Amino acid sequence: MEEGCGKTRVVVLSGGPCGEHDVSLQSGHCANDSLDSDSFEPVFMTLTRQGCWQIGTEAPASLPLAPCDEASRATDQIEEGIRIIKSLRPDVVFLALHGRGGEDGIVQGLLDLLRIPYTGSGVRASSLAFDKRLSKLVFQSSGIPTPPHVEVRRNELSDPEECVSRVLSKIGLPCVIKVSDSGSSIGVYPISSEEELIPRLTEALARRPIALIEPHLDGVELTVGVLGNTGAEGDAAPRALPVTEIVPRASAFFDYKSKYTRGEADEITPARISPEEATVIQGLAVKAHTVLGCDGATRTDLILTKNGPQILELNTIPGLTTNSLLPQGARAAGMSFASLIERMIELALERAEAYTQLAPR
Repeated sequence: MEEGCGKTRVVVLSGGPCGEHDVSLQSGHCANDSLDSDSFEPVFMTLTRQGCWQIGTEAPASLPLAPCDEASRATDQIEEGIRIIKSLRPDVVFLALHGRGGEDGIVQGLLDLLRIPYTGSGVRASSLAFDKRLSKLVFQSSGIPTPPHVEVRRNELSDPEECVSRVLSKIGLPCVIKVSDSGSSIGVYPISSEEELIPRLTEALARRPIALIEPHLDGVELTVGVLGNTGAEGDAAPRALPVTEIVPRASAFFDYKSKYTRGEADEITPARISPEEATVIQGLAVKAHTVLGCDGATRTDLILTKNGPQILELNTIPGLTTNSLLPQGARAAGMSFASLIERMIELALERAEAYTQLAPR
């Protein structure tokens, strides 16, 4: 904390060089604007689409920055980011970065090296959760129900007949193709016919080198937030928020447009499920949070089928826009948006303190 100030200096970092840049900026601004100026000293910081670091939404002319063009070297940009963050001397960095480069453990590792506390999960949990393929393996080994899947790699498209045969024999139709490591439903394709498989796989694998194919699940689409640090006790232990039911109005599933366009989906909290079902689902969300080793706030997405719940994925940096699901769950639990943001900061500082105490001397 800045000497003589009495306030917690919070660097709110958002943006990022990925497809979720604009949503990340919205999350960052909402979090930044909610901080009580009597208790916090917020500094808004942007990671641009080109990978450059800026104080504020636009870089002030007085601040020398690495050039943001194709000739810029990534090492120059990272060194500039380190210089800026260190000069700000934050007590904590509030991570509002969604997608690759922000939610996958990369920035978390950088902040760990700088010994700067940050909100959310650490490197390992962030990386595991962001890679749907790896997180599903952890869920399966931990007894958490998750849909079966087939993996297809980019080089396997050279034999399209074999790809189609494998998908049809192990998964069948209808199914869903997903990019292995992406968020906000980017790179997700519902498939209803055999003819769609190769074109959509080609499109997905143009984005990333691995795609997953899962069966289409009929049921109630749900999501549930969890607040708390893995391994912590008392108030900091992981606890689930009320379950939210999601009903897209026009789309076949909860896609990017449904997530971030007001009026495109009905989001009902608490969900229209039985208390017993809600308790089971909340328990699964806490277990998923814990087995991946997550901290702070997460949001777990799932489908409640006639045979029970199936976990789809866990998000380590849930959206924090006015339309986002985590704040809705928090409101249903009696927590205002400002209180949610403050709680995320408290959990980050508590985790940093716990790690300091456990560090070898």
